[in-house]
Amino acid sequence: MGQESESEGPAMLDARVRLLHAASQVAGGVTPLAERLGISEAMLRKYVAGVFPLPDPLLLQALDFIEEHREAGPSVGLTEDRTGPGSSP
Repeated sequence: MGQESESEGPAMLDARVRLLHAASQVAGGVTPLAERLGISEAMLRKYVAGVFPLPDPLLLQALDFIEEHREAGPSVGLTEDRTGPGSSP
């Protein structure tokens, strides 16, 4: 009853918060991301602050959102410099 599972420990919560920060950067802010996820901005801010753990369905939506934008082109702060042989600097 109300207990946190081991999978929702500090490390998992931190990863979910970082994911939300990245997704909000891609979306252009918390408000557009909240609209994209279909939740209120106030609730998203609670997830971003780590007040509540991000539910799995929203986690997957945020991951899908980032992936869609990554496929469309590089996003600031989300990709590493992966310059390989034959690439121009």
